[in-house]
Amino acid sequence: MLLIDNTVRKVPIARITIDTPYLSGEVEVQCLPDVIYDLIIGNVAGTRSADDPDPSWQEACAVTTRSQAKKEGKHKPLKVASSPKSAIVDRNELVRLQREDKSLEKYWHQRDIKVKGKQEVSFEERGGVLHRSYKHPHVNDGKPVRQVMVPMPLRCQLMEVG
Repeated sequence: MLLIDNTVRKVPIARITIDTPYLSGEVEVQCLPDVIYDLIIGNVAGTRSADDPDPSWQEACAVTTRSQAKKEGKHKPLKVASSPKSAIVDRNELVRLQREDKSLEKYWHQRDIKVKGKQEVSFEERGGVLHRSYKHPHVNDGKPVRQVMVPMPLRCQLMEVG
């Protein structure tokens, strides 16, 4: 066997039957020790292109394990979130809820920019609404991302909708 770097290696030869989307049938193969993949298809006559696999090919499974058999019989229905009470909150209501929320209290007067590594975080009030401003060179092309600070009473509703 001649490798790509022109080294010669002696390896055993075997005839095997394969069934892949790119090549099927009996082929003569070279058995290599310590390879990354189980099967590497090189320049073989009758091989389909990597971007043109056989559309009618289906993966076969010779053995069904007990756990696979159990899973086939069971279907879990998906949980669907109930419609939220009122997902619509106007700006005035949001401002009121933010002002009343004790967990957001410390951010109203925090105006300094906190720098940690390459990221910058600050808090700002725009039109009465409290925002968190986040900036990182690898996020949003280095432009700040402004996020509304969600008051505690709206967090569960937001997570249900999201």
